[in-house]
Formats: sequence, structure tokens, C-alpha cells
Amino acid sequence: NSERCEEQEILLNQHKHIQELKKTLNTTKAGMQLLQMKYQEDFFHLGKHLNGLAYAATGYKRVLEENRKLYNLVQDLKGNIRVYCRVRPFFPGQQTSSSSVEHIDEGTITMRLPSKYGKEGRKPFMFNKV
Repeated sequence: NSERCEEQEILLNQHKHIQELKKTLNTTKAGMQLLQMKYQEDFFHLGKHLNGLAYAATGYKRVLEENRKLYNLVQDLKGNIRVYCRVRPFFPGQQTSSSSVEHIDEGTITMRLPSKYGKEGRKPFMFNKV
């Protein structure tokens, strides 16, 4: 009889352990499902964020290309700046310079410049309008 009581007690304890393990299993499954849902939600948000970044990167490349074109245009325009000036004759009594205008043509002025070793040099200057 006492053996039978012990066996029933052992059986009852094992049944309690099985119930506790089932509870733990159910709790773990629920936690796992929750984590899986959270993972899917995070994955979805990450995909949206990645799409936003890809769109921003495309926009950045477009702006960078436009910036490069505008910079090159500014550099080109800087190189095309024309100097507009007037050349006047010397006033009476004003000391003459060793450089003088030798020839004026349509769009060109030729200057006579003193050069080294006593040679005189000529240098043409091109203009849109003379």
C-alpha cells in the first residue's frame, strides 16, 4: 500500500512537471510568435527606409551632376569674360610711353612693345569690337 501511495505521488509529481513544461512550451511559442511578428514588422520598416535612402541617393546623384554642370558652365563663362577698354592718345605734354598702338584694324589692335636687346616687338590683341 505504501508503495502504491509512493507510485501515485511520483506519478502526480511527473504530471505536474509535464503541465509546467507544457506551460513553458506554450509561453515560449507565444514569445517566439511575438518575436517573429516584430521581426517582420522591423523588416518591413527597414525596407521602407531603404527605399527612401535609395530615392535620396538618386536625388543626390542628380543634384551632384547638375552642380558639376553648373560649375563647369561658370568656369567656362569665367574664361569667356571679355575686357572692354578704351585707348586714348597721349595728352600734349604727357610723357610718351615706350609702348604704343601701331595699327587698328576691325577687331584687332597691334601694339608696338619694346623688347629686350633693342628689338621692337609687335603684339596683336583681338577684340569683339574696336
